[in-house]
Amino acid sequence: MAIHSLVIAPLGYFLKKKLDAQRERRTASVGIAVELSNAMDGLDEKHGDLKVATPDDGQKVYFMNRMLNHGTYDSLVMSGKVIVINPSLQQPIHDIFHVIAEHNTFLQKIREMEETADRRSWASRYYRQIGRVDERLLKDIPPLLGDLRKES
Repeated sequence: MAIHSLVIAPLGYFLKKKLDAQRERRTASVGIAVELSNAMDGLDEKHGDLKVATPDDGQKVYFMNRMLNHGTYDSLVMSGKVIVINPSLQQPIHDIFHVIAEHNTFLQKIREMEETADRRSWASRYYRQIGRVDERLLKDIPPLLGDLRKES
């Protein structure tokens, strides 16, 4: 009985802690990966939300007229659970979700300006910015998704 109390119980406890930590890391990684996959789907022109704008310079800008979700990421950050994700992925994840927030901010500004015809011309700079943001997301999300899939 003493062997159980001194050897087996502590080993079982630490094994459970390790498995719980792995499960938590996997769950967080999968949640972020799902959210990024949804963002990629939201940026896919097949969804029909692709919008074309022609700012003052005459160059066409393509962007998604869809708000991108970041609720899982925000929840992990607010709860402090983001630290369970592999430390080498935390900064790239933060960077991507910052760009997603920029997309949503620019899209909201564009929508507000388009609703007011006299302010429509002000939207030119936002069209160009959201076009650049969407291009960056399309370039940067796939490699990060690959890294997250390796984690899970």
